Amino acid sequence: MRAMFWLIKERLVLWRRHPLQVLFLLGIPFLSIVLYLATQTAQTAVTIGVIDQDRTTDSRLLVSGLKQRVALKPTTSKRVDTMLSHGEVTAVVTIPNGYQQGIRAGDQPQLRLRTLQKGATVKAIKGFVKAAYQTVLSVEQLSSTGKSAQQVSRYLQQHQASKMTFRQVDQSGKTLALSLQILGFMLMMMLYQADAFGARNLQNERRNKIYQRTMLTPISSGAYFAGTAAFAMLAMTFEAVLTVVAMVGIFRIDPGISVIQLIGVLLAFGVVAVMWSLAIGVLAPSTSVASGLQTVLITVTSLLSGALIPLTVMPPLMQKLAMFTPQYWVLDAIRGLQAGTMGKVGVALLIIAAFALLFFSIAVYGFSRRKRQELYD
Repeated sequence: MRAMFWLIKERLVLWRRHPLQVLFLLGIPFLSIVLYLATQTAQTAVTIGVIDQDRTTDSRLLVSGLKQRVALKPTTSKRVDTMLSHGEVTAVVTIPNGYQQGIRAGDQPQLRLRTLQKGATVKAIKGFVKAAYQTVLSVEQLSSTGKSAQQVSRYLQQHQASKMTFRQVDQSGKTLALSLQILGFMLMMMLYQADAFGARNLQNERRNKIYQRTMLTPISSGAYFAGTAAFAMLAMTFEAVLTVVAMVGIFRIDPGISVIQLIGVLLAFGVVAVMWSLAIGVLAPSTSVASGLQTVLITVTSLLSGALIPLTVMPPLMQKLAMFTPQYWVLDAIRGLQAGTMGKVGVALLIIAAFALLFFSIAVYGFSRRKRQELYD
């Protein structure tokens, strides 16, 4: 134990001599938050995308009625997911084929509404659509009673709605989604930091023969491995705490769960990140291979897991593949805590623990397997 603490102390002394690494560790949480705050499209007015598949007089009248109430943006079925995920529109209303025919037959054709929002925003959008829909019904009733075009036009002028802007009152859904985006980016950066403090230390110390010289001292290989893991975990702990403090204390972003719970989940992922890093560090034949492998795996898993891109815009196959990444289960645990579904949280934490155990087993196997510590490129 004393040898392990000595290793941690020596690594801290060496690390402090590299100001860029210190600055990087301190700056990553703030960079994650500022980046996502800067890329958020802060829409204060509701913008609705419209897909008119009917293209009849009544469907155009409905579009006109919506245009009097909110900002409209024409779109296509292929662009719906992209526009919603990028915040270009708040919701998308689809007017189906047979809309006019259904109204004139006395039916109530169903309009399709898609949105990523909830609460007051959805209620307001439904209110706008319902008001425009009632206008169409009124015009059809006037036409069916033999009213002239001039009378119908006068009715529309009298019932013309003033343009409305709507500021979202219930920000909870948007805030929780934003916090998940920030944390998703943070998970990726934690993996890179674990690489810097774990695998890269192992690689550099073997290449520079520091490991071989250390093994000539009373420090055992097990203490060396444990000290390296503990040093990397210390960095992960600092990163997790600083991220939560910056989110909640400085930027006033409500993650939807308690600070202790959020730090706990991030620390659980920190263990996974450290074990992941050490597993690659002891198995890779050279520094360049380890670095390249880390970059590819971190980037691919971060994209697949929904840490960088919302899962809702991904194809079903990609959503299933996401379940094979540890980042997915960390975000799933946070979503479960936000929703209060503790059963879901328990399953997610068990799977995170399984990932940590898997990477730990690989790292220990790789470390114990190296009877001869060769030089690294």
